Amino acid sequence: MRSKFSKNALYVIVGFTFFASVVTVFFDHWMAQLWVHFTLQYTFLLFILLLITLRYHARSFLTLIVAIGLLINVFKIIPFYFSKASDGFDHEENFTIMSINLWSQNKSVASVKYLLKKQDTDIIILLEYTHEWHKQLKEEMRNYPYHKMCVRSDNFGMAVFSKIAMETELEINDVPQINAIVQTVNPFHLLIRHPRPPLNSVTYQAQKRMFNELEDFENNTTKPVVITGDLNSSSFSYSFNKLTNNTSLIDTRNGFGLQATWPSQLGHLGITLDHFLINNELIVIDRKVLHDIGSDHLPVLLKFTNKKTASVSQEAV
Repeated sequence: MRSKFSKNALYVIVGFTFFASVVTVFFDHWMAQLWVHFTLQYTFLLFILLLITLRYHARSFLTLIVAIGLLINVFKIIPFYFSKASDGFDHEENFTIMSINLWSQNKSVASVKYLLKKQDTDIIILLEYTHEWHKQLKEEMRNYPYHKMCVRSDNFGMAVFSKIAMETELEINDVPQINAIVQTVNPFHLLIRHPRPPLNSVTYQAQKRMFNELEDFENNTTKPVVITGDLNSSSFSYSFNKLTNNTSLIDTRNGFGLQATWPSQLGHLGITLDHFLINNELIVIDRKVLHDIGSDHLPVLLKFTNKKTASVSQEAV
């Protein structure tokens, strides 16, 4: 009786894990898409389940299902470690952008200030930018003469600060979004987004509209594009994959690993909510997830160059 119960329980666990990690990817529905973000966690769970089924049910259909599920999830992760979106070299004109989700309730002001001083990037993006954070970081931002801010009391304030001249516009439709053209030798678009979490059909549809707008924008511009922010979507969601499949946008994680950012307490075992995407006019030189600053998100640093600039530099050599 106990053995039968254990096997039935195993069927339930395997069935749920396979459905959540494989089947839900194909469902364009907010409830299904809540499960797709945990590919790394499903991979570990399926590996453990494979060991169990091999031990007790080696020649069963159960073991076959677990093995198939494990392989599918492994193949979803592998490209992030072996598909290079980088040439690995510095070029004459390269840029650094740091994206920080401050967290509106974060009290570790000193940690944030230290990070800003240590990295000294060309462009800084701050999410969950509240009135308190604006007050606390005013001095640190003096070296960034070009900026656009939307200071709010909720979790959806945002700001961009740049040492490089840029033209910016702020749009507010429930939540703000910032569009900028950064005036480098070869100007590029910088699009900053932070939609609400898709926890119901309304917020899910709003997030989908954002992804569709980004898709249309990238397909109708001749300039390089950088998209960044807490997209409240992992690299495995239906809408995220639709965006990268239907455009020339590249997930800059490629070649650098999953680089999970949320929740910060889980480190490498978290999920990939904070993104940098670039189109094929740009080349990634380096991408890093930085140390914990007291937020529930980890900061991300991107170093990149323009493909045209890189080709000119190589010809000069």
